Amino acid sequence: RADLVALAKQLGVFDRVTFIGTLGPHEVKQYIHAARALAFPSVSEAEAFGLVQLEAMSAGKPVVNTALPTAVPTIARDGEEGLTVPPGDPIAFAGALSRLLDQPDLAARLGDAGKRRVHSEYSQSLFLSRMQDIYKQALQRRTQER
Repeated sequence: RADLVALAKQLGVFDRVTFIGTLGPHEVKQYIHAARALAFPSVSEAEAFGLVQLEAMSAGKPVVNTALPTAVPTIARDGEEGLTVPPGDPIAFAGALSRLLDQPDLAARLGDAGKRRVHSEYSQSLFLSRMQDIYKQALQRRTQER
């Protein structure tokens, strides 16, 4: 935190940045619903999925993510539920965020598409159904091997 505060001061943006610290799940939802978009600037392949994208999409928020070689850019897809930029490119990232803020119709279209995608592809009931299918297939294979 200290490094980020120092960086914000050095860049002259400290007066426009709030460091809120750790939030509980209910507080996270409040922030997501209050936001106009989700900024998800991942630069590491350690970010394999990005569950927060689904949280933002379920709230109808467009996402700006990065083109990591992971599932990240396949969750909120470029031009469909969000905008995807190269990782580590702050100019492209800022441009994508500005585009969403400057074009509310685009942001609304992407946000609505994200909400539909979460409900059609990532709902809890669909997840459970798919998991049951995987277990059934595994059980059938094991039974056939015997």
